Amino acid sequence: VTPVSTVLNGASSASTVLSALGLSDETELSILTKNPWTAAQQRIAGGEKLLQVNQQIGVILESANSLSSKSSAEVSEGVSDAIQEQSQTGTVNLTDETTVGTIFTNAMTELNETAVSQEEIEAVSTSVSRVNQVVDSNSPLSETVIDTLSDAQDSLQDKIDDLVDGSTTPADFAASLGTAEESLDSDGDGIPNETDPDDDNDGVPDDQDDFRLDPTKDTDTDRDGIDDKNDGDKDGD
Repeated sequence: VTPVSTVLNGASSASTVLSALGLSDETELSILTKNPWTAAQQRIAGGEKLLQVNQQIGVILESANSLSSKSSAEVSEGVSDAIQEQSQTGTVNLTDETTVGTIFTNAMTELNETAVSQEEIEAVSTSVSRVNQVVDSNSPLSETVIDTLSDAQDSLQDKIDDLVDGSTTPADFAASLGTAEESLDSDGDGIPNETDPDDDNDGVPDDQDDFRLDPTKDTDTDRDGIDDKNDGDKDGD
């Protein structure tokens, strides 16, 4: 089960939903049988896009679970219905703050989460759309995306929990976020990744580092995701 297959569950037209998510080359069967991570690693056509959409929907599902008091199964159904409904209007842009906000609003309405305010939904929508923008603008296999998603799964969900229980206000929540990149300091040197010339502090500048968030690696000549030190075929021939 993947986030995309979860969204397709019960859809009256899987092809409409897939097309709206930018996955028109996929079918309901391919979604059920294809491993997104493996497809991206093996450079199967459309593999990276499929993984990206799964990552983006995953952030939405996890954040909706943090917002809601209902069971995970109920939240998944609510979010799925909301995305299916949104797909009827055309493209579902998971990086767009308004689109993400509509998905959250409709899901919370279906779940009867009356205690979740629109202001809280807007604050969470902003943060999730920023995470999804990072996913959209980088390879889904990159350290940038992996680190951003790790941060979204941990610290962002903690912040949403604080927002829901009243420990923080929507304004303070929004102020604490910055952009997804600004919130990251991978090497803990006090310089956020966005302005740090060496994010993993390995002595190799980011613009020359194929693994800018992994201090144990720096070069991948054939761009196969395996660093040269451990690659038996460095040039991929």
